[in-house]
Amino acid sequence: MSSIYKRKKQDGGHVFYINLTINGQRIRKFAGYTRKVAVDKLKELEYDYTFNHKINQAVKFDDAIKSFKKHLQTTNITLRQINTIITKVNWFKDFCLIKKIETINDVKVDHATNYINERSRVIVKSVYRSQVDNIYKRISSSTINREIGFIKRFFKYCVTLEWIDRNPFESIKPLRSEPEKQRYYFSEKDLELIF
Repeated sequence: MSSIYKRKKQDGGHVFYINLTINGQRIRKFAGYTRKVAVDKLKELEYDYTFNHKINQAVKFDDAIKSFKKHLQTTNITLRQINTIITKVNWFKDFCLIKKIETINDVKVDHATNYINERSRVIVKSVYRSQVDNIYKRISSSTINREIGFIKRFFKYCVTLEWIDRNPFESIKPLRSEPEKQRYYFSEKDLELIF
């Protein structure tokens, strides 16, 4: 049995998805932005699954990350930034492996949410004299938002290649940034005392 359903996007537009069940396996795929495209995609999928017996194969994290890294190297991103992006994606992969998730197909939205919650509780100990002064800070929300963006980009790439049906990080909202603290400036009087 198959069906087409639509979801409302954040910007007010609509996105169509296909819900297809074959041999007891439920398959959900992005189908397009118009109903006509979604109907055509459904027909194509039904044909592929009927005659080619094509079912989503599980893609391992390492294979997906290698492919994503090759893709990033074709863009104008510097090698240093590519390494940073891949490092953040590998951190998420390690988190998933601890949870016994070995393929990108098994990652769900709650895994993404749990990872972000766990990352936001990490304490930074590399601040100057932090152990001596007993001053510890949490990772800033802007750092976590950057990580969300990197991992979201990785899963968007996986959706584009049709390895997965949905980006588990798509519904993750950026964290609120703390307002910047006002900088302290020396007054003329302070400067006279110093010099």
